[in-house]
Amino acid sequence: MADATNTGAGESDSMIMSSENANDAPKPKKSIKMFQFFVMCLALIIGLSLMSFGASRFVNFNVEKSIVRFTMGNAPIIYEPARDCGKRITAWSHLGSPVRLTKQQLSMLTHVILYPMYIQENGTLTFEDEEQKKNFAKYVSMAKKSNVKALMSTDGHYETKNIAAVTANAEKRKVLVDSIILLVNEYQLDGVDVYWKYPKTKEDFLNLIALCKDLKEVFDQYSRRIILSHLIPPASITANTGYVNLQKKVIEIVDFVNVDVNGNYGYWIKDREHLVGPAAPLYSGHGVGWNVNVNTIMQKFSCLMNSSEKLNMMVNIDSFRWDNVIRPVNDTETLWMTADPENGKYTGRWIWWRDLNSKGYDVKNASWNQESRTPYIWNSEKREYLSFENEISLQEKMKYASEKNIGGVTFWELRSDDDSNTLLEVVKSKFGCVGADRTIVKYECEEV
Repeated sequence: MADATNTGAGESDSMIMSSENANDAPKPKKSIKMFQFFVMCLALIIGLSLMSFGASRFVNFNVEKSIVRFTMGNAPIIYEPARDCGKRITAWSHLGSPVRLTKQQLSMLTHVILYPMYIQENGTLTFEDEEQKKNFAKYVSMAKKSNVKALMSTDGHYETKNIAAVTANAEKRKVLVDSIILLVNEYQLDGVDVYWKYPKTKEDFLNLIALCKDLKEVFDQYSRRIILSHLIPPASITANTGYVNLQKKVIEIVDFVNVDVNGNYGYWIKDREHLVGPAAPLYSGHGVGWNVNVNTIMQKFSCLMNSSEKLNMMVNIDSFRWDNVIRPVNDTETLWMTADPENGKYTGRWIWWRDLNSKGYDVKNASWNQESRTPYIWNSEKREYLSFENEISLQEKMKYASEKNIGGVTFWELRSDDDSNTLLEVVKSKFGCVGADRTIVKYECEEV
């Protein structure tokens, strides 16, 4: 939105008089009054114009922040974009990807998490190779120039087997903490994401808490703020593991958490590997012993913490294709289906958003599951079901996150988006603050 600028009138001509006849010159009282009247009128016109412009554009000139309106169905929303109101837009960027991090992407973010790093058996952190190390330095520099917080991850998407053993040993855990601090100092990082997505035992959770406490104690000694974040799966609160209070302690220590709301349906998930559906339904679900969705997950975490400020709702733009899906008896009933195993195993595959068109998927003509607010493509001949996010489903999720006062959104991940940053643009333009109070919990917690 362009800023309104004032344009002044040209200066009046000067009267040049010689010193010998200056006393004889007439007093220009009338001209001065006319000039003052003209200036007052001009100021009034400019003021009224600015007020009219501000009202029509929803601009608050006192705080110089954009107020944006967008409509979802029949419900208009007026909100401040995330970067203007203190909300977080975070994204993961892979150091080894041929799809490079760009300035355009950074301009849409508040935080970027660079990964992977690898925890060795002795507790030290290493890069995979020299190229990734160079990319790390380059991306951190790019982020700082774009006024984006640069964080490193303590591990990759598929965490190594070493993190549990290292954190269980006090000496090795200290080596890990020291290794992290060395990188923070060397690259002047803004923060660290502790990536341990699946602690399996009570001891694992206690060791995770110890690691976060150790890091927080060191970070609190810095003159500048060092951010500590953590990625958590939905199962930590939706499954009856008995570790909910331990997960709560982790959230209390860190500055924010990336809540992965995308693991609701998948062939690798025990006891529901046959249920076909979107990875992150906003609402609804199969209802066959499993009806968890984005709304229920975010509600549970918000009510657990009595706050939504520390929560980043994670959106995964990777698409998932199910194989060997059972054809429905009624061809119109394609919303919630089931799959057959092949040689005793359920199969499927992940596909990047950027690759869907080249692999023959017509995403522009996809079907729409109104219950879950997600698109899908059903190929009855091949018995394939493709679930994915698109512009419309992400608008629905951003509207939800804005209205529910969620503290931030995390984008997984930048390399999956197309070269036009189609889906990241939706997150940037549709997520923000609704209302003045950022601390209000917008859920009915009595139901939880």
